[in-house]
Amino acid sequence: MTAAPLSIPLPAPMQAPKTVLADEQDIPRLLARMQRTAVDAGLGWPKADYKVNAASAELPSSLEVKCSFKGPYPAIRRFVTGMLMDEPALTLREFNLSRSSADGADVEARVTVLVYLQAGTGRGRLR
Repeated sequence: MTAAPLSIPLPAPMQAPKTVLADEQDIPRLLARMQRTAVDAGLGWPKADYKVNAASAELPSSLEVKCSFKGPYPAIRRFVTGMLMDEPALTLREFNLSRSSADGADVEARVTVLVYLQAGTGRGRLR
């Protein structure tokens, strides 16, 4: 008696996720979402610097946001995770943590993110 061959379905081919890039008109919305994410994480929005980087031959234009926080590590992690989950075209450029002492509960964080924008939307400094 021979066993029937097993028929195992093959998985569907993997497709790259489609990322819709924001454009320059979306910058106020992006900044408001970042601020809301920081506030929801319990960090506030004490300091941030924003600029738009023009597109190059290799990269699309981008919104660069530098911010500094002081708070418990779990709150900073919630902020970063929330931003990464909320905006698919966002990437971390810098993430530095420091603590004034080993016993301190709070850490100081410097975070720089880039949000890639549609081609041709970068026109200089925002503020």
